[in-house]
Amino acid sequence: MRTSNRETTWQVKYAAQVLDTFGTAVCTRIGTPLEEGLQLVKGYESDDALPNRKAVGSLMYLTAGTRPDIAFAIRKLSQSVLYYGKEHWAAIKRLLRYVKGSMDKRAGLRQELFLSSSRL
Repeated sequence: MRTSNRETTWQVKYAAQVLDTFGTAVCTRIGTPLEEGLQLVKGYESDDALPNRKAVGSLMYLTAGTRPDIAFAIRKLSQSVLYYGKEHWAAIKRLLRYVKGSMDKRAGLRQELFLSSSRL
């Protein structure tokens, strides 16, 4: 799969925009997208004050073809997008912190893949 620098730049800009939208542009970076053994319990009501649906949708868009490293986390978080609570929002914020910590690394990896595939 070939990726141009323009696509990589767009991905980093979009990720930064998502982080800014949800107030995590300045946050502590984290090395894993989800807490190990995370069990989210589906609630019966939603806390509409939390932007869960918008956050999951934004991260899902980022995942499509550009961030396979967060696909499992998005799948797990999207299972409770109708009924969610503070523990779901905490898991989303953790994923946003992971995206923050891995933005530059993913861009570098994409360029490496492009360079190695062009040598074949």
